[in-house]
Amino acid sequence: MTAGIRYNAGPFAMVATYDQAYGAGRVQNAAGTVQVSNTSKGSPKAWILGATYDLKLIKLAGAYGQTIGGAFYGQTPDPGTQYAMPLVTVTRGAGILFDQALRTEQYLLGATVPLSEVDRIALSWQAMRPVTESTHSPPSGTQNVVSVMYTYDLSRRTNLYVWGSYGENFQMVKTARSSVVGMGVRHLF
Repeated sequence: MTAGIRYNAGPFAMVATYDQAYGAGRVQNAAGTVQVSNTSKGSPKAWILGATYDLKLIKLAGAYGQTIGGAFYGQTPDPGTQYAMPLVTVTRGAGILFDQALRTEQYLLGATVPLSEVDRIALSWQAMRPVTESTHSPPSGTQNVVSVMYTYDLSRRTNLYVWGSYGENFQMVKTARSSVVGMGVRHLF
């Protein structure tokens, strides 16, 4: 289940979201090829509160959230690495870790600075701190990710972008690191 609400008033915007994965007896992985047993009967829940304020010269962003009873993951590590846990090994790519003991806190601080009428740069710092240890993963540490993005508007609805991120304690696994870069064209319909 996913629910969210957004509020805008002039330069201020706020958002609140709630997610919950109901722990069926078996969960399919992203490819739909393997079913993973949810032996803990866990039902992970997550909520996030975020806000932005546009000062014209800079747009500030911040967010705080918690995950209780497991974890929701996006990007997974390569299954051939030692850091494939907890996602690929435990859930075989399902993208959700059912672990009633696991609880985390998430933080985000960001800023977007317009460089001209058509381009801007955005910077962010994100962290995920384990409040409790998972019973399914190696020793954990606070995940820290720094990101930078540059966008250039080709028109009102089309832009080019390039971005990069570096993270330490990736997926809260101590000593795991992640570096990701990307670029592309976005068109809004």
